Formats: sequence, C-alpha cells, structure tokens
Amino acid sequence: MPQMSPSMWLFIMISMNMIFIISMFKLYYLTMNFKIYKTICYYFPKPKKYPFKWN
Repeated sequence: MPQMSPSMWLFIMISMNMIFIISMFKLYYLTMNFKIYKTICYYFPKPKKYPFKWN
C-alpha cells in the first residue's frame, strides 16, 4: 500500500463511486430509451413509406 493521506484516499474512493454511479445511470437510461422506443413503435405502427428502416 502506498503511503497517502486520508483525504487522497477519500477522493479516490469518491471518484470511483462517481464513475460507477454514472455508468449505471447510463445503462439505466439506455434501457429506458429502448423501452420507450419499443412502446412508440408498438403504439404507432411503422409507416408504409419506409418499410426497410423499421424492422
């Protein structure tokens, strides 16, 4: 273990936690966006104009 001050350790821990929280939030946001997109596709059927773009 390298000798570091407690404030330095605290800062490192907080930054790691922030990175983790942000990544989790991004994953949650992406899944929510996908669910909303699927719901929109379900309620508003695909247009006949572009059948190849909407699978």
